[in-house]
Parts: sequence; structure tokens; C-alpha cells
Amino acid sequence: MGDCGAYSYIQADSPPVSNTEIIEYYAQGGFTHGVSVDHINTQQNDSWDDSRRCPSEISSRTEFTHKSAIEFIKLCRKNNVSFQPIGVIQSWGPRSAAGYARELVGNGYAYIGLGGLTMHSTSRIYDIVSEVRSKIPDDVCIHLFGFSRLGSLEAFNGLNITSFDSTSPLIQAFKDDVNNYFSEHEHYTAIRIPQVIETSVKKRIQSGILNQEDVQRAENAVLSAVRKYAQREICLSKALENLQTYEDLLFSSRDYSEAYARTLSERPWEKCDCRVCKEVGVEVIIFRGFNRNKRRGFHNLNYSYQQLKKERDTMT
Repeated sequence: MGDCGAYSYIQADSPPVSNTEIIEYYAQGGFTHGVSVDHINTQQNDSWDDSRRCPSEISSRTEFTHKSAIEFIKLCRKNNVSFQPIGVIQSWGPRSAAGYARELVGNGYAYIGLGGLTMHSTSRIYDIVSEVRSKIPDDVCIHLFGFSRLGSLEAFNGLNITSFDSTSPLIQAFKDDVNNYFSEHEHYTAIRIPQVIETSVKKRIQSGILNQEDVQRAENAVLSAVRKYAQREICLSKALENLQTYEDLLFSSRDYSEAYARTLSERPWEKCDCRVCKEVGVEVIIFRGFNRNKRRGFHNLNYSYQQLKKERDTMT
């Protein structure tokens, strides 16, 4: 499924891409499903069902998205595309979402997507999806954008949702300070060992706050210690001692020692059978550089997918 990455231009007055351009992109990329160009609205207020009360910024975004979806399916027909068109709905509440959904289905959509839901409560999302589903035929597919409520799937079971997506497992690998490695029973804290070439470290070296040789020496020592610990060549306390030395050098006000001790002592990478953990071992729990963090993100995605399968099995 391809979309236009609407969150990347949420602050802009209008999307930077047209339906014509995005259709060409989907065709060239070989996508099986393509999403119309939308403009995200994250605000909800049922009183805006009275058009006189709806702020112009809200109505302009939702109306733009609706008209764009209608244009999109017309262009898809004209170009005889091989992918299935998905019309996006941005709304301010259940009634507005259902109204837009009914119109998109009337214009020929067999697959619609509900956007702008990420920041709202599970109960609010349920109300919106429930209202939409009640106003369209059962065979029309519904996709939920940015839906990461795996623990709440059972509540949505009767609403006939076809698909949903979420970047949360991937993003947490990069941006969450603590819960950035997913596992079966609880999450772990990946061990931060910044590279000397990272901007924040390099600036402090250039300003004279840090000595480059001291940092490189400590960096090499802590990497070696963590790897040796993983191979059972040194004890946990020795690995933690090297970690603390590096932490004290770079982050004097930060203390993740308890979280790091738990991660290393429980060795979650050894208990995971995903391809990433099997191939790279302890490297997956080292928070360092784009590629390592990306691999941990793929581990998290795999974990989330396995959880999804388990949830589905319990509901069938």
C-alpha cells in the first residue's frame, strides 16, 4: 500500500503532491493499493456537524481530502491503473466521517481509509469506525491509518475492518528512550553507545568540552565489553562498569544503569527467534547508528506482527 505521507506536511497549507503525480508514483512502484492525496485534520468536535460552527481550517482540510479522493478515483479509471484505489476520509467526528464515506462509496470506491485518528482515544476511534460501517455496505473495505491499538483489537472485532497500519513499532526503536526493544512479556531499553562522529558528540569535541582520544578510547572499550559479555567472556559487572564510564563521560546527568543491567542480564536477543536477532545478536540492543536502530525497528515490527496473529487467533 502506498500513500503520500501526509504527516510530513501536516503544517503546510496544502499538500506538495498532486493526485496525478502520486498515481504515477504508485504505478512505477508496483503498488497493489494506492491512497488518494489527503490533508490531515487531527481535531475532533461533534458540534462542528453544524457547519456554522466548524472552523474554516478544519472544513477546508476535510473538504480538500474529500474532493481529492473523488478526483483520484476518476484519474485511476482514466489511466486504467493496476492498483486498487483507496479513498481517504478526514473528519471531525463520527457523523462527518460517515457522510464522507457514503459519498465516496457512491463515487465507486470499494476501499476507503480513515485518517487523522492517531491522537484520539480508542473509544473515539471506535465510535467513528462504527458509524462509518453502519452507513456503507458490508463488502466495502475499511483501512485505519496510524492505528496501533493491538491490545484493543477485540473491541473492534465486529466492525469488519480490513486493514490498518502503524509506524509506532519502527519509530519506538529510534525515538523512545526506554521502551525501544519489544519482547513477549515486556519491553527493554536498548543501550546507547553514540558514535564519535555523531553531531552532538562532535560539537562537544570541537568546542573543547570533550577530548576526542578519551571518547574514542571509552567508545571502543564499551563496545568491546558489551560484545564480550554477549559471548560470555566477561561478567555483567565488568560490562556495566564500561557502560557507566562512557555514560559519565558523555551524559553526566543521565543514569540508565538499572535499565541497562536488566537488558544485559536477561539477554532478550537470545530468546527471540526473529531473523534480525538471530543474525546480529547483541548488536540489536545497541542504540547506535541508523542501521542498527533500523534493524531493531524491524525486530519490533516482527514482534507486533506476531502479536497481531495471536490476537486474531483468539478472535476466530
